[in-house]
Amino acid sequence: MSSHSREEKSQSEGSLIDSSVWCTRLGSALLGSVWLMVIFQLSLVWRINAQYAHGWLIPLMCIYFASKTSFASKEKTAKKSNGFPYALWLIGGTSILMIFPVWIIREANSDWRLINMAFVGLAMLATFTMFHYQGGWSKVRALAFAVSFFLVAVPWPLATDLQLTLWLQGKVSKIIVDSLLLLGYHAELEGHVIHVPPFGKVGVDEACSGIRGLQASLVASLFIGHFYQFTVFTRILFCFIGFSFSLLANVVRAFILASFAARGKISLVEEWHDAAGLLETGFILLGLIICSQLIKGGADHHSLSEKEIKLSSLKTSLPIPFSIMGLSIVVFTLSFSSFHYYMNERHMISIPPLEVDFSGGDGNAWVEEIRPSQQIEAQLHYESAISTKWQDIRFAKKTSAGTLELNPHGEYWQGFACSWKSGGACMAVLSTHSPDACLPLSGLRKINPPPGQMPEITIISIGGHEVPFEGYEFEKEGSRLFVFRCFWPSKIHGNQFPGFPQGGYNFSSRIKSAWNGNRNVGGTMIAMCVGNVLDLETAKLKLADQVQQRLKPES
Repeated sequence: MSSHSREEKSQSEGSLIDSSVWCTRLGSALLGSVWLMVIFQLSLVWRINAQYAHGWLIPLMCIYFASKTSFASKEKTAKKSNGFPYALWLIGGTSILMIFPVWIIREANSDWRLINMAFVGLAMLATFTMFHYQGGWSKVRALAFAVSFFLVAVPWPLATDLQLTLWLQGKVSKIIVDSLLLLGYHAELEGHVIHVPPFGKVGVDEACSGIRGLQASLVASLFIGHFYQFTVFTRILFCFIGFSFSLLANVVRAFILASFAARGKISLVEEWHDAAGLLETGFILLGLIICSQLIKGGADHHSLSEKEIKLSSLKTSLPIPFSIMGLSIVVFTLSFSSFHYYMNERHMISIPPLEVDFSGGDGNAWVEEIRPSQQIEAQLHYESAISTKWQDIRFAKKTSAGTLELNPHGEYWQGFACSWKSGGACMAVLSTHSPDACLPLSGLRKINPPPGQMPEITIISIGGHEVPFEGYEFEKEGSRLFVFRCFWPSKIHGNQFPGFPQGGYNFSSRIKSAWNGNRNVGGTMIAMCVGNVLDLETAKLKLADQVQQRLKPES
């Protein structure tokens, strides 16, 4: 062979190596960018909803499983190089292309759990298609669990989530009340609240449902089952064992907290609430670890610890044109989304955030901080919230211990405020949490506004802005309750302060919001209610006074 031929061969081999390197770099960049978008979307729930805080660990676990996976590809590379990869372009390309409309819609509906499921589904479909192109079905089967394990980080559909939580709350509360009665304590069940007179009540947040324990047990069971390479049947059985441990641990936790209240140690309920939760999680993990060792026994079970970590399993080598196309779609999607919503918001005027201090005022009031319900947090997806009751000390009731407590027959106030950052939950969600939809569930009867009519608007000046408050009137056993609410946005169009967000919280309304470029620009929702006043006009005057004391724009 001549020197010229050897030089051409060397150049050809070098060109192939460079091409292979870029195939891997661009393919891995495409796969990584798609999953980073998914993680960014889901992180909104992981960050504000403690029920899904475990989601931060799941991507690392998936990478660990993938790096411990070995497979032998039976596909011939010659077939890939000579034949056109129709499946990759048709299925993988379509999946990546569909990310564009999904991302545009999620910008206006970041709280929509259907978007989460669609996004993860597209990412998984694209991932499996890429794996199939590179390593055939053997690679898809080998990495199927590592990729599918990510599903435990995806929030459940909201309706299912809430229904299961409420069902568990009811069952756990009933078990605890029956147990306390058997032990000779006086306990009553009021909805999902355990009343232990005369000491007080243990709400569903203290003796909680156990939904977090169920999810923690599912994650731990799947992880341990795969780590020890159990059979499919054993893994399913192991998950049921984990569920049993979580339910038992939650009942024990709820019973301990309720027994504190039954013995008059109400302060210990709040003090030990978080510690009891940690002990519950520890009990579940310890029980699963012990059971895994018993199942493994003396049998010849292999574990992932015996395998080497091979990051090469995560490398994705794709045709350069496909990777460039996919990365271009990702970049265009992010750029167009920002431009689309910017065009609707470019003329909006920023206003200072609202400072809410329900516990302030003139200092002559009894004040009690209330923990917002987990169900409300899950539905509204707010960044922060406060809920407070207060009553003028002239009306408050003095206990035998000399402390003050709420007098339900005197004038009292309750306030709730929650805030969002730009790009938060769809504002239409607030229309589903109106007082006339929620308060009748607690036994209150709505008087005003009449069915089919809009609530009366009361204009109150806050920091130079004329803010419209919606007003509602309710009645229960002869006592009146007046509820007022408003929304303080971070940006407004012109000098016109908007009313409370309206519109349906349904599929068509969500799509319409995205089409029009209407997303949550951030803001604060305020609801204030006053009980035991004479009439609506008196309530309005008192509202104006309370607003001036407790609400003001930040300087």
